[in-house]
Amino acid sequence: MSGEDKKKPNEIDELLGDYKKQRERREKNFESLNAPESEKKEQPPQPAADEKEKKRRKRGEKGEKKKIRANEGEAGKGRSLRAFAKTKSGRIIVALVSAALCAAAVAAAGLGIITNMQTAYLDEYKKQYPDVDFPRGIREGYCAQYAEEPSTTGFLSIEATGYGAYVVQSAAGDSPRLSFENTASGIDFNTVLDVPAETGLEGAFHSVSGYLGASQKITYSTLFEDYDFTVIGAFYTNTDPADDGGYVFPYRVTKKMTPLSFNDYADRLYNRFLYTCGYTISRDDRLLSLACPSALYPDYEFVVIGVLGAPQQTSAAENRDAHFPQSWYDARDELNPYRFSEIWYPTVYTDEKEEQTSVQSASEYGGTAGLS
Repeated sequence: MSGEDKKKPNEIDELLGDYKKQRERREKNFESLNAPESEKKEQPPQPAADEKEKKRRKRGEKGEKKKIRANEGEAGKGRSLRAFAKTKSGRIIVALVSAALCAAAVAAAGLGIITNMQTAYLDEYKKQYPDVDFPRGIREGYCAQYAEEPSTTGFLSIEATGYGAYVVQSAAGDSPRLSFENTASGIDFNTVLDVPAETGLEGAFHSVSGYLGASQKITYSTLFEDYDFTVIGAFYTNTDPADDGGYVFPYRVTKKMTPLSFNDYADRLYNRFLYTCGYTISRDDRLLSLACPSALYPDYEFVVIGVLGAPQQTSAAENRDAHFPQSWYDARDELNPYRFSEIWYPTVYTDEKEEQTSVQSASEYGGTAGLS
């Protein structure tokens, strides 16, 4: 081996050092290539959608907790009620409530059965008169009459004369007629009936002796209910306005009047009554006015006034100053003591609350006074 072929120790060390450095660089590059993605770069920040999802989940968890607490509260109440129901007081209350519910159910069922039983008679009349629309609640005794005459409103009985007849709300026929101003299904402040002379009304009640010696009971029965009236007075009035200076006394008022107008009306009745029995009419009373043609005074009506539920009157005195129409005084050549009386017409309420009123006039009652 020549001298050039021999390497010096220092040169060998340098070669080994370079080799070592190269090997380290290769190893480092190899590790970098095989490193995980998480080590290659930093993770990006979480998107906003993830934050919303977290908040939604938290709200859901809170809602579930509230539901749980609510359910626990209801369950607690239920346990409390069940515990109370086991006490003596609780058992009593439960028994009372149960009994009340059962009674209500039985009553409802019973009412339905009773109602059906009470109106079962209508089935036969509906078959017999298929074209007739019977009023709801009509009593059986009126069904055949109503089917024959649908204007029938009831029945009139005058105990003093034995008279009895069906009442109609019609201008035709000889039956007692209910005023068109009246309610057909019931009674008003004043229920007005025009009756034929055959009732015997004038003969029974035109004098004090006749009044006190007769039954004062008059019954007006509607299709649904009976109403008993007691006679408290009677008077004569004209039907022709010419017999009283164009005036016809408006006794036929059917609507409730104002207090002042009612007082005027009552005073005029007392003045016209042929006798006084001492009964004082009040605004709460319900009146029955029966008017028939007079046999004593042509063109006059004889009017009887009854009060619903009034007691039988046991005393009466003749009214020597009874107010008659002007023609009555003219026929006797007498001075009319009421000649300066005001031409009066009632002021009536036109609504149920009694807030609105209307002053009536001659046109409502057949007179001509005050009309041009």
